[in-house]
Formats: sequence, structure tokens, C-alpha cells
Amino acid sequence: RVYISYLDSVHFFQPRHLRTGVYHEILIGYLEYVKKMGEGDDYIFHCHPSDQKIPKPKRLQEWYKKMLDKAVAERIVHDYKDIFKQATEDRLTSAKELPYFEGDFWPNVLEESIKELEQEEEERKREENNTSSESID
Repeated sequence: RVYISYLDSVHFFQPRHLRTGVYHEILIGYLEYVKKMGEGDDYIFHCHPSDQKIPKPKRLQEWYKKMLDKAVAERIVHDYKDIFKQATEDRLTSAKELPYFEGDFWPNVLEESIKELEQEEEERKREENNTSSESID
């Protein structure tokens, strides 16, 4: 099983009309590589140009789906799914059961959400204490 936490491309490749096909081949080749490599962490690149526009989520999903469907057809990838579908199929009942990779998107989202909830809870308790102090006076 391969878990890809971030997938991004850069817009430098020319000619532009060949970019998607070439990027798909690079990614499929990478998937074949990690399939043979086995367990462990690996990275291709870890940055993109600041002036690069980011496509809308629907367009990105279609782009990735097309590439992954091709990888399935070439028998490099057996199956793929998003984290929600995987969690549903595995009948996860807690965020603790999700894959946790340091620096990944979802753990960061969860950690920030927990901090926000803790802050909200502290504020609520302070307000309750202030309200009960005022009613005693």
C-alpha cells in the first residue's frame, strides 16, 4: 500500500500541451518505483514556484483520477481511494485510527482543530465563571 500525502506539479514543462501526459508518466513511474521499493518514506520534490496558480479542487481530482486510472490499466496500481472512502470502508470510529504521518495535511488539520476546540472550551469555562461570579455579587 502506498500513501501519498501531497501531490503537486510545477508549470515549467514545455511544450505545455504535453505537460499532463508527461506528468502522468512520471507519477505512474514513481508509483511503480515505490511498489518495488517497499516500506519506507520517499519524496520526489517538496516545493513549487510561488507564482504557480493552483487549479480548482474538482479539476485536480479529475487530473489525479485520470492518472490513477491509467496506472490501474497498466497494472502498476491495484486500487486507489481517498482518505474518506478508506475510513468509511475500514469503519473507523475515531480520528486516532487515521494514518498519521508527521507534517502531513490531515494531522495538521486535526491538531489545529483540537487546539481550536480546547480554546473554545477554555473561553466557555471563563465565561461561565464570570457569569457565576457576577450572579453571586
